[in-house]
Amino acid sequence: MLPISMKIVLIIGIVWAVFSGIMVSLFLELSGRVSQRLTANQEDKINYFSAAVSKDIQNTVRRMAELSVDESVRQFVRSGEETFQYRDYQIYREGYRELSDCFASSMYIDDVFLYVPEKGQILSVDQSLYSVEGSAYQEWLEWGMETGENCFYGENQITYLYYDDNNLAVGMVISLPQVRSTLQSYESERDYQFFFVSSRDYQYLGNGSGDAQVEEEIYQTVDWSQKLEDEYQVGEDTYFVRCLGNPDNQFYIVMYSDRKDVLADVYYMWGIWTILLFLLFVVLLFLIFTIRGMIKRPIRKLEYAMKKIEQDCYTISLEQDESREFSYVFEQFNKMAEKIRTLIEEVLEGQILMEQIKNRQLSLQINPHFLFNSLYMGYRLAKADDTESVASLCLYLGDYFGVLTYASRDYIRLENEVQFTEAYLKLNKMRYDERLEYEMVWDRTLKDERILPLLLQPLLGFLFQKGLEKSLHPVCRIRIEIRKKENWIVFSIWEDSGAFDESMVEAMQTVMNGTALPEEYFELWNLKHRIEGMYRVKDGVSLHLKEDCLHVEYAMEIRGRLEQYV
Repeated sequence: MLPISMKIVLIIGIVWAVFSGIMVSLFLELSGRVSQRLTANQEDKINYFSAAVSKDIQNTVRRMAELSVDESVRQFVRSGEETFQYRDYQIYREGYRELSDCFASSMYIDDVFLYVPEKGQILSVDQSLYSVEGSAYQEWLEWGMETGENCFYGENQITYLYYDDNNLAVGMVISLPQVRSTLQSYESERDYQFFFVSSRDYQYLGNGSGDAQVEEEIYQTVDWSQKLEDEYQVGEDTYFVRCLGNPDNQFYIVMYSDRKDVLADVYYMWGIWTILLFLLFVVLLFLIFTIRGMIKRPIRKLEYAMKKIEQDCYTISLEQDESREFSYVFEQFNKMAEKIRTLIEEVLEGQILMEQIKNRQLSLQINPHFLFNSLYMGYRLAKADDTESVASLCLYLGDYFGVLTYASRDYIRLENEVQFTEAYLKLNKMRYDERLEYEMVWDRTLKDERILPLLLQPLLGFLFQKGLEKSLHPVCRIRIEIRKKENWIVFSIWEDSGAFDESMVEAMQTVMNGTALPEEYFELWNLKHRIEGMYRVKDGVSLHLKEDCLHVEYAMEIRGRLEQYV
């Protein structure tokens, strides 16, 4: 399980992450709404202007059609005398006046002209009467009259033509700079830019309100075969692009806005929030480390004191200089240490010996060092986010301590002893990993036979401490075999760490044969005396060393089955 300090860190981190995620989502939603609202506002302006331009152009085209049948214009076309008379001047003035009236009908018109093919002349409001006989301009007009093409694109202008039975052509020149100037007058906030393209073949007409190079790059980037309602990446910048206008006008208005300009206010708010978020993160880190220190410091003191108790140092005393909760724990620990010390000093030597035996036996069952190692291993696995291993560790610890709840009984079922031993081996396998390999073989027909509890685990703990941790081999192998021999249950354990030699085996045998409570090899001494005392046998535990492999063997008499209670 995770320490309390880590739980606090995780809780604060989760709250901060959730809060930050909500704020980021709100800002993203806000930026989307702002961009949509601004784009809709821009489109409304452009559509309003486009409708006004369309109306003016339609009125002017209708006026051009009226000019083609106007009597004064007709007279100008029919007048063809070589000698210029006053009558001809009057006809010319009347036709020029009609063209001027049409010119004045729209603010976007640069020129209105009348082309007479038979004379090769043009009557223009801008340039008056002049001849285009044999010029490229005449060829262009003649080609338009033959093909019926009624719109031509030139530099900064669009020319509309109206033909009448090949006798004359009435033309109108629309000024793109004038259209641009009028459109900019609607753009009071300067929140978008625009340029023009032809509605016939999407030819770039320029005359935009922004940077010409940017407009060229946008024009080259856009897929004109698709409907323009998208964002386009041009260099390092992103632009909102829309194509608006009436195709009858022979040109489209391409509106574009830089994303940075559109969302400038949102980015400003986002920058402020990022700074606040960073400051909040710093404050949270400070609080996390402060709280973690407030919890971890007294736990370390308590852990140190527990290790001293484990080392039979009962004079340890904790100063009550922590928070009220930990001061109470320290006070109870000091009382516990004092009681143990008093008990050791006052009890008779025989009672002390028995108490030592019980305490040592208990330490073999619940070894604080083993428990702390298991908890620390769980801490490291949790820090590494290895949830599967943490789950396995918790499961093995549950099986391990589950048996300890009834291990104080006189007897235990063999199957429960095996389960307890397997849980202990699995926990140590997680600890030592590849350094440990084990195998356990047992006769399952003996599962309900009753035996003394905790015969294998203390011995294995001894082998791990004296053998595996000092192993001369990269891998230490342990084999456990439980079999039936006549009316006995025989336990055989093989260990090949190579850490045991003949002198150590002799020393262990000497300790086992002694009667006094030993300081070293207590596990073997306790195992031998428990078996011999219960079953009235001699040499209850045998030790042998063969080719660096230690073999431990002991047996228990079969005394009947035990009802299952686990």
